Amino acid sequence: MSPSCLSPSLPVWPSRPATSPAPTADYPTGPARCNDDVADAGPNRAGGAADALARSLTRLTGESITEAVTTALRERLERERRRRTAQTSLAERLATLWARLRKAYDTRPVTCEECDAASERF
Repeated sequence: MSPSCLSPSLPVWPSRPATSPAPTADYPTGPARCNDDVADAGPNRAGGAADALARSLTRLTGESITEAVTTALRERLERERRRRTAQTSLAERLATLWARLRKAYDTRPVTCEECDAASERF
């Protein structure tokens, strides 16, 4: 028989009962909880959308809620840092590109003779 907290119909973070179940000989402090992330109820406090996204991600990856949220936040932080670094160096990157293009192309004014010679080729 599987523990009731592994049932897909229960939420990821079941709410605690108003009164704790009575201890038994097998469980002197009361029954153990299956979800080790109950104390970390962060996404539930953020709202239903965050909770639903976290549960969907954990179903796909097999990670705990804590692992999934930590990984997602780490990846987002890395993307944001890269994006902000790229924004600050945009002027430098454009200057480098302009210098490379200036060397690759003839940017001097075209004379009438050169224009006529080029049009005769086509």
